[in-house]
Amino acid sequence: MRCQKQLINQESAVRWAPAAAVMLLIFVHSAMPADLSREESGFVVNMVIKLFPIPLSTEMLTFAIRKTAHFIEYCILGLCLRRGAKTGICSFLAGAAYAVTDEIHQYFVPGRSCEIRDICIDAAGVLAGVVLMGLIKKITARIRPKM
Repeated sequence: MRCQKQLINQESAVRWAPAAAVMLLIFVHSAMPADLSREESGFVVNMVIKLFPIPLSTEMLTFAIRKTAHFIEYCILGLCLRRGAKTGICSFLAGAAYAVTDEIHQYFVPGRSCEIRDICIDAAGVLAGVVLMGLIKKITARIRPKM
């Protein structure tokens, strides 16, 4: 019984570790003061401009890249949460709640702000990740033989 309990705890840790790691990365990134965050975005924008001559102003391109980054990081979080959770709704609610706390956290970081728009983008990313992992789980369940 004791060995079985330890095995379950190890399996839980393995299932939830990716979500915890993504949450930590999001937290650290959100703790960056605005000037460092702008510098990081500027680097990416300049790289995109050099690689792909997109007919957008630098300001519009910066906005698009920053919001896309929000969506992608929370999509990854949604994938990781759904991997660990039994239900998609719990995964989505946990990810959306984390998005709210992340924006509140940013309110207290110099030069950063709390944006409802970002919460919506983050929640959409979580939803996309949860749905994608749900589909992956269904497909792999059909492919793998039942044990």
